[in-house]
Amino acid sequence: MLALSDSLTDVERERDELGAGATVDPVFVALTTQVNEIGRRITGFGEARLAALTREVIALESVRAPTAADSAAVVLPDSQPALTAHREAWVAYDAARRSLSAAREANAAADSAAARVRARAQLAPIPILILGAAIIAAALTFAIAMFDEMRSPRVADLVEAERLTSLRVLTVARLREVPPERSRRAADQQLPALLDPTFDGYRVLGWHLASQWPRDGIVTVTGDDTLFAATVAANLAAVLAIDARVTLLIDADLVDEPVRQVLSLPPSPGLAAVVGNRRKWSEALLGVTVGRGRTMDVLPAGGRQHPLGPAESQVLVDEIRRAARRHDATVVVTSLAGAKRFRAGDDVVVCATQTKTRLATLARTVATLIDEGARVRGVVLWDGARPGASRGPEGASAA
Repeated sequence: MLALSDSLTDVERERDELGAGATVDPVFVALTTQVNEIGRRITGFGEARLAALTREVIALESVRAPTAADSAAVVLPDSQPALTAHREAWVAYDAARRSLSAAREANAAADSAAARVRARAQLAPIPILILGAAIIAAALTFAIAMFDEMRSPRVADLVEAERLTSLRVLTVARLREVPPERSRRAADQQLPALLDPTFDGYRVLGWHLASQWPRDGIVTVTGDDTLFAATVAANLAAVLAIDARVTLLIDADLVDEPVRQVLSLPPSPGLAAVVGNRRKWSEALLGVTVGRGRTMDVLPAGGRQHPLGPAESQVLVDEIRRAARRHDATVVVTSLAGAKRFRAGDDVVVCATQTKTRLATLARTVATLIDEGARVRGVVLWDGARPGASRGPEGASAA
């Protein structure tokens, strides 16, 4: 038993010199297993010795107590060696039990460290994979955008638009903050959100067209984005109305009704009812305030699900010309298809959006209109986000 204790002490000392690292050392595990085996052997030896001593104690207790007569002749055995051996066995058993517990704790710590190492090894590639996927997605998106731009480039600025169409860019429109002086009076606060006739860009556009205003008094505003075209047309009509002209704004896009969105008008029969001979054009007009004491007439589209036929298109042209004779200036909003199929006047303003309108679409539109006898007065560019139909929380307005 003493040899086993010495062996246990030597093995524990050798194992402690190795130490428990972040990874599992085979030598450390072997020494721990040897410690466990020695501890079990010491424990077994101690239990056997304890059982033998217990039997001896029971045998001693079962011996009959000597009487006074033969007490002189009976010699009681010495129990001190047995008790000493029992105490030593118990101490050895307790030491072996503590060594076994320490070995189990060391094994558990080693297993936990190995599990953490395996978890880190499994999770280490994930950030690299995510970063690689993000780089690949960004490169693919850039490649697709580059290929699309090279295949069909878009309008970059007014210089490119003028060089492509050989026309003048009349103005560049964009969103701007409403000036403080625009919000002091009730008449200014009642203006629609996208109506800003005080913006210099729209005023320059109105002055340029008014310098050579057409004899029939009709200017058609069209573009690939009808909402933007309607915003430009509404502000152009407002500028003309502020200049003391009797102005009429007509929405000839019967499907999308962009003028009703721009001016926030309520639903009405509008031009569709006039074309269908259900209303007179004078009965379908709406008055819209454009400034202090200034208004303009608006003939909304009225809404229609299917396109106009040849006969209805001619009725539409006749009604626009009839209404134009009663006004100093008439501004008509229509889509690119509408401007090509039916047009009441020859003067046309083409609208385009920077970084969105394709150069081929702009060039083809201008060339087609010129071939059909239209007088394209110039191009208007929209710079920025698509115009919305409601005033933002900061009071932003289309400009």
